Amino acid sequence: RHRIAQVLAAPVSPVASAGGAAGVLRIEVALKSPAEPMQWLSHQAVYPRLYFADRDKDVVVAGVGAAETVQGDKGSEPAVWQRLLTALGLTERARFYGGARFDSHADPTQNGPEWAAFGGCIFVLPLWELQL
Repeated sequence: RHRIAQVLAAPVSPVASAGGAAGVLRIEVALKSPAEPMQWLSHQAVYPRLYFADRDKDVVVAGVGAAETVQGDKGSEPAVWQRLLTALGLTERARFYGGARFDSHADPTQNGPEWAAFGGCIFVLPLWELQL
């Protein structure tokens, strides 16, 4: 309890810095009753909000907030992948969600101004997550 209280009271995110010293602190709590991720997500006021489900819905995740956001001009940049790995460290179940452009050589502004903010890739590690 003491360690959790320290992390929650910290003025900065517990996610790794560029040096990778801090790592990710993941706290998991089993729910006592069934949950519906999409319903939970619709009641959240925190952004960004994300939803992920695999094809068979064996894994369903709703997340809010951003403990860490990693962006790059191109999805194939080694520095982007290194930042993702550094932030996660040895944490087994924490995941970044996002994606990269299919055509990393195209100018992002040519697809319309609404896509320019995404750059070549964007990945978000949710601050809070409901995972089934």
